[in-house]
Amino acid sequence: MPLTFVHHDTTSPARDAMLAGVIAAQTGAEFLCLDTGGAGLGAYEACQHVLASGALAANGLFWSEWASGHPVPPALPPAVIARRLDAAVLVPVNPAVPAQVEMAERLDRKARQAGHDIRRIIVRDREGGWTLTGDVPPGLAPDWTTDAFGRPVPGPTPPPVDTLPLLIVGSETRLRHTYPAVLAALGDAADTCDLGLDLNFWDPAEAPDASLPHQLDKVRGIVLPGGADMDQVAGQIRVARQAFQTDTPLLGLCLGMQTLTTAIAQTCGALNDANMAEVAPDAETKVFRRLRPDEAPGAFRIGLHSMRPVPGSHLARILRINTDTAPIPANHRYVLDPALHAPLERAGLRISAWQDTAPLADAVERPDLTFCIGLQGHPELLTRRGAPHPLFRAFLEAATAQHPLND
Repeated sequence: MPLTFVHHDTTSPARDAMLAGVIAAQTGAEFLCLDTGGAGLGAYEACQHVLASGALAANGLFWSEWASGHPVPPALPPAVIARRLDAAVLVPVNPAVPAQVEMAERLDRKARQAGHDIRRIIVRDREGGWTLTGDVPPGLAPDWTTDAFGRPVPGPTPPPVDTLPLLIVGSETRLRHTYPAVLAALGDAADTCDLGLDLNFWDPAEAPDASLPHQLDKVRGIVLPGGADMDQVAGQIRVARQAFQTDTPLLGLCLGMQTLTTAIAQTCGALNDANMAEVAPDAETKVFRRLRPDEAPGAFRIGLHSMRPVPGSHLARILRINTDTAPIPANHRYVLDPALHAPLERAGLRISAWQDTAPLADAVERPDLTFCIGLQGHPELLTRRGAPHPLFRAFLEAATAQHPLND
């Protein structure tokens, strides 16, 4: 069977292996990645994509799962991939990663020695996108670009349709060029809602202390994305507090769930000193503290896990699940302190999902607001082409209902 290499020279973690994953999905080839021993693009947070197996991988691998609906297996050494060529296999190669080039050359030699056909597709930059050259399969579009949400699309870029204004409290550069899943999830949800979105970004790390985004008075929904940049925390908390006052639909993802909950503790729980242990170790009230080894192996919850939505919660209604649990990709070392569960619930917070194996919060909400939900995990990684995660669709529907577009 043929082995296809897809060469794409890029320094963008969000686009590394992007078209390779889409091509594999469209041609039915098995998508396998080379194990480079951790050597790869050096961008901050370049390897934050959570594999079901419980490992972190290059963020561009998200696109293979998004396009195919199947999980990406862990990276493999050349000798192992060579033994799996009884079916069509596609392997991405990024010339910007020297270790990957070396591994690909070794795999090439092993495959040829075993008598397998080698095919190569080259992704070449062009103005506004890329062109595929080399052994391009019949029926595969040669020209590609990305839409307003960073998703790969064949042909020219579709004209943007700006209707529903949203605020994303995070770095636009990171979300477009390093961690692509949040924007993809919003785009997939917008498609099913037949909506256009006007994406506004505000990066607290680049903003003056104690400031707020100027777009707050016009946006109709706010997203607090995840990440490991603690310079985002104070700004996300300030925006969340403002959203509570205006009842603007609010969605918190991982770090965003932590900042949203901390804002609730400060405003509703009368805990003005409350903060997160990771960013304010001297705070008297630490809303989120580190996991313990008895709560998660290595005190690190990572991989595809399950959460238990609380019956009757807003989240449970959104997920509409027929089982007691729902999948959630996790990548965190901090958890809502169980000692604060009762005081926060008295203050109006509802724990809307629990971890599958421990009495630890996996999601929270404020039932007195139109839409205010935070998840400790990464539901954006479960969005699929044509099948968005229901949480993102519910968020957009709430933003539209709360502030009709003809207002």
